[in-house]
Amino acid sequence: ITVSQAGQYKVEVTNEIGCTFATEATTVTVQRPFAGDQICYVTVDRATGKNRITWNKTTDQNIASYNIYKRAVGGSVKVATVAFDAPATTLDNNSQPDSRTEYYFIRAVDKCGNESGAGTEHRTILLQASIGTSGEVNLTWNRYTGAAALKTIIYRGRSHDALAPIAELTGQEDRYIDRNPVAEEKIYQIGIELDVSCNTDTDNLRTKATAASVLARSNAL
Repeated sequence: ITVSQAGQYKVEVTNEIGCTFATEATTVTVQRPFAGDQICYVTVDRATGKNRITWNKTTDQNIASYNIYKRAVGGSVKVATVAFDAPATTLDNNSQPDSRTEYYFIRAVDKCGNESGAGTEHRTILLQASIGTSGEVNLTWNRYTGAAALKTIIYRGRSHDALAPIAELTGQEDRYIDRNPVAEEKIYQIGIELDVSCNTDTDNLRTKATAASVLARSNAL
Protein backbone atom coordinates (compact mmCIF):
# COMPACT_ATOMS: atom_id res chain seq x y z
CA ILE A 1 0.00 0.00 0.00
CA THR A 2 0.97 3.62 -0.41
CA VAL A 3 0.51 5.77 2.69
CA SER A 4 0.51 9.53 3.14
CA GLN A 5 0.04 9.76 6.91
CA ALA A 6 2.90 9.37 9.37
CA GLY A 7 2.53 6.65 12.02
CA GLN A 8 3.23 3.02 12.90
CA TYR A 9 2.15 0.29 10.50
CA LYS A 10 2.14 -3.52 10.74
CA VAL A 11 0.65 -6.42 8.80
CA GLU A 12 -1.55 -9.01 10.49
CA VAL A 13 -2.31 -12.29 8.68
CA THR A 14 -5.15 -14.66 9.63
CA ASN A 15 -5.49 -18.14 8.16
CA GLU A 16 -8.64 -20.16 7.49
CA ILE A 17 -8.82 -21.62 11.04
CA GLY A 18 -8.35 -18.28 12.78
CA CYS A 19 -4.66 -18.37 13.62
CA THR A 20 -2.99 -14.96 13.34
CA PHE A 21 0.51 -13.68 12.84
CA ALA A 22 1.61 -10.02 12.99
CA THR A 23 4.79 -8.37 11.78
CA GLU A 24 6.82 -5.95 13.83
CA ALA A 25 5.52 -2.38 13.64
CA THR A 26 7.24 -0.08 11.16
CA THR A 27 7.35 3.65 11.76
CA VAL A 28 6.64 5.72 8.67
CA THR A 29 7.66 9.38 8.50
CA VAL A 30 6.11 11.43 5.71
CA GLN A 31 8.42 14.15 4.45
CA ARG A 32 6.76 17.36 3.29
CA PRO A 33 8.62 19.51 0.73
CA PHE A 34 9.79 22.88 1.99
CA ALA A 35 7.13 25.48 1.17
CA GLY A 36 8.82 28.60 2.53
CA ASP A 37 10.15 29.91 -0.80
CA GLN A 38 7.78 32.31 -2.49
CA ILE A 39 7.64 34.46 -5.60
CA CYS A 40 9.41 37.73 -4.85
CA TYR A 41 7.89 39.76 -7.69
CA VAL A 42 6.68 39.64 -11.29
CA THR A 43 7.55 42.38 -13.77
CA VAL A 44 7.50 43.01 -17.50
CA ASP A 45 10.96 42.24 -18.87
CA ARG A 46 12.34 45.21 -20.82
CA ALA A 47 14.28 43.14 -23.33
CA THR A 48 11.48 40.75 -24.32
CA GLY A 49 8.24 42.47 -23.31
CA LYS A 50 7.20 39.25 -21.52
CA ASN A 51 6.45 38.63 -17.84
CA ARG A 52 9.51 37.74 -15.76
CA ILE A 53 8.97 35.85 -12.51
CA THR A 54 11.60 36.00 -9.76
CA TRP A 55 11.47 34.08 -6.48
CA ASN A 56 13.36 33.57 -3.23
CA LYS A 57 15.21 30.35 -2.52
CA THR A 58 16.62 28.78 0.60
CA THR A 59 19.60 26.43 0.93
CA ASP A 60 19.68 23.09 2.79
CA GLN A 61 15.99 22.29 2.33
CA ASN A 62 16.36 19.28 -0.01
CA ILE A 63 14.88 21.25 -2.92
CA ALA A 64 15.67 19.95 -6.40
CA SER A 65 13.69 22.39 -8.52
CA TYR A 66 10.78 24.82 -8.67
CA ASN A 67 7.61 24.61 -10.73
CA ILE A 68 6.11 27.97 -11.72
CA TYR A 69 2.40 28.06 -12.54
CA LYS A 70 -0.19 30.60 -13.63
CA ARG A 71 -3.95 30.63 -13.55
CA ALA A 72 -5.77 29.26 -16.57
CA VAL A 73 -9.32 28.37 -17.53
CA GLY A 74 -10.32 25.42 -15.38
CA GLY A 75 -7.27 25.55 -13.11
CA SER A 76 -3.62 26.33 -13.80
CA VAL A 77 -0.83 25.65 -16.30
CA LYS A 78 2.88 25.15 -15.68
CA VAL A 79 5.02 27.99 -17.01
CA ALA A 80 8.42 26.44 -16.31
CA THR A 81 10.48 24.04 -14.22
CA VAL A 82 13.75 25.56 -12.98
CA ALA A 83 16.53 23.64 -11.24
CA PHE A 84 17.46 24.79 -7.75
CA ASP A 85 21.03 25.63 -8.78
CA ALA A 86 19.88 27.78 -11.71
CA PRO A 87 19.12 31.51 -11.33
CA ALA A 88 15.81 32.02 -9.52
CA THR A 89 14.05 33.73 -12.40
CA THR A 90 12.22 32.73 -15.58
CA LEU A 91 10.27 34.25 -18.46
CA ASP A 92 6.71 33.39 -19.35
CA ASN A 93 7.13 33.38 -23.11
CA ASN A 94 3.39 32.88 -23.59
CA SER A 95 2.39 35.92 -21.54
CA GLN A 96 0.62 38.92 -23.09
CA PRO A 97 1.33 41.86 -20.75
CA ASP A 98 -0.18 44.38 -23.21
CA SER A 99 -3.63 42.79 -23.09
CA ARG A 100 -4.14 40.97 -19.78
CA THR A 101 -3.04 40.48 -16.21
CA GLU A 102 -1.69 37.13 -15.04
CA TYR A 103 -1.70 35.35 -11.67
CA TYR A 104 1.45 33.34 -10.84
CA PHE A 105 2.41 31.00 -7.99
CA ILE A 106 5.28 28.62 -7.25
CA ARG A 107 5.71 25.09 -5.86
CA ALA A 108 9.00 23.60 -4.65
CA VAL A 109 9.92 20.04 -5.69
CA ASP A 110 12.14 18.03 -3.32
CA LYS A 111 14.78 15.48 -4.33
CA CYS A 112 12.24 12.66 -3.97
CA GLY A 113 9.96 14.30 -6.52
CA ASN A 114 7.36 15.56 -4.03
CA GLU A 115 5.77 18.93 -4.79
CA SER A 116 4.96 21.47 -2.08
CA GLY A 117 1.72 23.35 -1.68
CA ALA A 118 1.07 26.46 -3.74
CA GLY A 119 2.71 29.71 -2.71
CA THR A 120 1.12 33.16 -2.61
CA GLU A 121 -0.26 34.34 -5.94
CA HIS A 122 1.21 37.44 -7.55
CA ARG A 123 -0.87 39.45 -10.02
CA THR A 124 0.77 41.54 -12.73
CA ILE A 125 -0.09 45.14 -13.64
CA LEU A 126 -2.03 46.03 -16.78
CA LEU A 127 -1.79 49.71 -17.76
CA GLN A 128 -4.49 51.28 -19.95
CA ALA A 129 -4.73 54.80 -21.35
CA SER A 130 -7.26 57.10 -22.98
CA ILE A 131 -7.27 60.69 -24.25
CA GLY A 132 -9.54 63.17 -22.48
CA THR A 133 -11.65 65.92 -24.05
CA SER A 134 -8.97 68.53 -23.33
CA GLY A 135 -6.08 66.43 -24.59
CA GLU A 136 -5.07 65.08 -21.20
CA VAL A 137 -3.96 61.45 -20.93
CA ASN A 138 -5.95 59.29 -18.49
CA LEU A 139 -4.01 56.34 -17.10
CA THR A 140 -5.63 53.48 -15.19
CA TRP A 141 -4.20 50.19 -13.91
CA ASN A 142 -4.99 47.36 -11.51
CA ARG A 143 -3.15 47.14 -8.23
CA TYR A 144 -0.35 44.62 -7.89
CA THR A 145 -1.22 41.77 -5.52
CA GLY A 146 1.07 39.34 -3.73
CA ALA A 147 3.25 41.96 -1.99
CA ALA A 148 2.71 45.29 -0.25
CA ALA A 149 3.13 48.36 -2.47
CA LEU A 150 5.24 51.22 -1.11
CA LYS A 151 4.72 53.70 -3.95
CA THR A 152 3.68 54.05 -7.57
CA ILE A 153 5.91 55.72 -10.17
CA ILE A 154 4.59 57.10 -13.45
CA TYR A 155 7.03 56.93 -16.37
CA ARG A 156 6.83 58.74 -19.73
CA GLY A 157 9.15 58.95 -22.70
CA ARG A 158 9.81 58.96 -26.44
CA SER A 159 10.52 55.22 -26.58
CA HIS A 160 10.46 52.12 -24.43
CA ASP A 161 14.17 52.60 -23.73
CA ALA A 162 13.92 56.28 -22.79
CA LEU A 163 11.34 56.43 -20.01
CA ALA A 164 11.71 58.92 -17.16
CA PRO A 165 9.61 59.35 -14.00
CA ILE A 166 7.10 62.21 -14.10
CA ALA A 167 5.16 61.58 -10.88
CA GLU A 168 5.14 59.51 -7.69
CA LEU A 169 1.96 58.34 -5.96
CA THR A 170 1.13 56.17 -2.99
CA GLY A 171 1.14 52.42 -3.45
CA GLN A 172 -2.65 52.34 -3.25
CA GLU A 173 -3.34 54.51 -6.31
CA ASP A 174 -4.78 53.06 -9.51
CA ARG A 175 -5.22 56.08 -11.79
CA TYR A 176 -3.38 59.22 -12.90
CA ILE A 177 -4.18 62.14 -15.23
CA ASP A 178 -1.30 63.62 -17.21
CA ARG A 179 -2.71 67.12 -17.76
CA ASN A 180 0.41 68.37 -19.50
CA PRO A 181 1.38 65.65 -21.98
CA VAL A 182 4.34 66.17 -24.30
CA ALA A 183 3.58 65.45 -27.95
CA GLU A 184 6.89 63.66 -28.53
CA GLU A 185 6.60 61.54 -25.36
CA LYS A 186 3.77 59.11 -26.06
CA ILE A 187 5.02 56.03 -24.19
CA TYR A 188 3.82 55.45 -20.61
CA GLN A 189 4.59 52.80 -17.99
CA ILE A 190 3.76 52.19 -14.32
CA GLY A 191 6.26 50.97 -11.73
CA ILE A 192 5.16 49.69 -8.34
CA GLU A 193 7.84 49.67 -5.64
CA LEU A 194 7.21 46.57 -3.52
CA ASP A 195 8.11 46.05 0.11
CA VAL A 196 9.93 42.75 -0.36
CA SER A 197 13.41 41.40 0.25
CA CYS A 198 14.62 39.17 -2.56
CA ASN A 199 17.25 36.51 -1.97
CA THR A 200 17.31 35.07 -5.47
CA ASP A 201 20.54 33.05 -5.53
CA THR A 202 22.39 30.68 -3.25
CA ASP A 203 25.83 30.90 -1.68
CA ASN A 204 27.31 28.28 -3.98
CA LEU A 205 26.57 30.40 -7.05
CA ARG A 206 28.75 33.23 -8.25
CA THR A 207 26.46 36.00 -7.00
CA LYS A 208 23.94 36.46 -4.26
CA ALA A 209 21.43 39.23 -4.98
CA THR A 210 19.51 40.80 -2.11
CA ALA A 211 17.44 43.99 -2.30
CA ALA A 212 15.30 45.78 0.30
CA SER A 213 12.65 46.63 -2.29
CA VAL A 214 12.03 45.92 -5.95
CA LEU A 215 10.16 47.59 -8.81
CA ALA A 216 7.42 45.67 -10.60
CA ARG A 217 6.74 47.27 -13.97
CA SER A 218 3.59 47.22 -16.06
CA ASN A 219 3.32 46.98 -19.82
CA ALA A 220 4.49 50.07 -21.71
CA LEU A 221 2.05 51.71 -24.10
